[in-house]
Amino acid sequence: MSEKLFNLAQGFLNEMAGKDAQDSFEMLTNFMEALETKDDPEHVEIYLVDNIQNFLEKYKIMENNIRSYATNVRESKDAGTTLANLYENESHDGRALSKLKE
Repeated sequence: MSEKLFNLAQGFLNEMAGKDAQDSFEMLTNFMEALETKDDPEHVEIYLVDNIQNFLEKYKIMENNIRSYATNVRESKDAGTTLANLYENESHDGRALSKLKE
């Protein structure tokens, strides 16, 4: 299951790093900046600036969380599962090998 989740997370990150997604974010940022510099903005325009700022902030947080998730999954795949590591470090009677060495 984690392989499927990893692939989905990595696929999303790859798509968002693509030119089309970057162009969309650039257009959104330009729109927000134009609204911010407008003389005497309407209430809806102020609301839009606030929404866009919140969206961009939340997006960056989400993207960082997904990157962390993907990194953790990748590292755990490389290191093996916790259960597998536990069995590798146990003697046949179930005691940890590190305990037997003491």
